[in-house]
Amino acid sequence: MKYVMFETENGRKFAVMFPDHMVHAQMAHLVGVLSLRAHKEMAAPVTAGFVNPGDELSVTGESESLNLKSDPTDAIRIMIGESVSSMPDSILAPLWKQVEDARRNVKIPESVEEAKGMMLVGEAWLKEHAPAELREPSLGMRLSRDEIETIRALRAGTAGVVPK
Repeated sequence: MKYVMFETENGRKFAVMFPDHMVHAQMAHLVGVLSLRAHKEMAAPVTAGFVNPGDELSVTGESESLNLKSDPTDAIRIMIGESVSSMPDSILAPLWKQVEDARRNVKIPESVEEAKGMMLVGEAWLKEHAPAELREPSLGMRLSRDEIETIRALRAGTAGVVPK
């Protein structure tokens, strides 16, 4: 699969992927025209190459028709999408490295029993280390005295009874 990374006049980047039988330059022209017509904004190709899908998505190669090379940060933009379209490359690559490092350190349970054990360990850690307000069970709301009295009256079956 091929791709072209575009950059708009305001610095936003987005990728367009397409089948191998199409030519990078043709796709770049089509997207440029559509961007101008639909969004009144120029979108110029800045990198291009081939997308290697899979668990570890990557980009490689270059476009001969556009004379543009692929960039490793393009794979990040393709995976994450719109949420990083305005993020500079200088920030994106180190941020992605931190995400990848964190993913490598996450233990995925291999069985239901292992998952239950991990949950028990997590609950024990929270009981010991979490702030008091997080350790106490809460309804997530506070009731006024009038609301509490109304609930008690409803439970007792005396709601709506006017005292004499």
